[in-house]
Amino acid sequence: MAKLAWRGVTVEPIMQEGDDGLPGLLADIQVHGVWDRERASFFDTRVINADAFSYSSRQWPEIAESAAVEKHRNYDQAAENLHSSFSPLICSCEGVLHREFTALQRALISVLAEKWEKPKSQTVGWVPANPNLDIYIDHHQEQGRLLAGAEEHVHPLAKMRKKKTVTYLNNIIITATLFLTLHNPL
Repeated sequence: MAKLAWRGVTVEPIMQEGDDGLPGLLADIQVHGVWDRERASFFDTRVINADAFSYSSRQWPEIAESAAVEKHRNYDQAAENLHSSFSPLICSCEGVLHREFTALQRALISVLAEKWEKPKSQTVGWVPANPNLDIYIDHHQEQGRLLAGAEEHVHPLAKMRKKKTVTYLNNIIITATLFLTLHNPL
């Protein structure tokens, strides 16, 4: 969807190279011109099972905000060094979005409405209710094939994310199946 609205969309951009065997920093997506026409914006996604036992004593807004703060702590400095911005895309398994994800969704709707010369009320139907799943499904199906045994040349930072990818892949396929069933009944 981002490619329809903005230019320069990159998947898994390297934000910071690792030094002396230390891991670097890799975002999930980079889009040029989201918040500022002349700056790149980096996004890193996180899908959270808010019903997990470890979150049982907390409400969704608190869970999402702590995940966003953690992402900002990890990515903000690297984004500043690149003269760009960073926004975490936090979503629950049920499709509840964090406020920064909602802001991206609104920006996408506004840009597409202007580009297509349509009112926002008509454009909103073209934007997925939960684009986080689209990002993960497209990206992690490709990674899933790689993890299944097809050895290809992969950047070392991408290889480090394999464990994270496997963990999310199962949750995402289940969530995506539920999401698609709810939004596209047979």
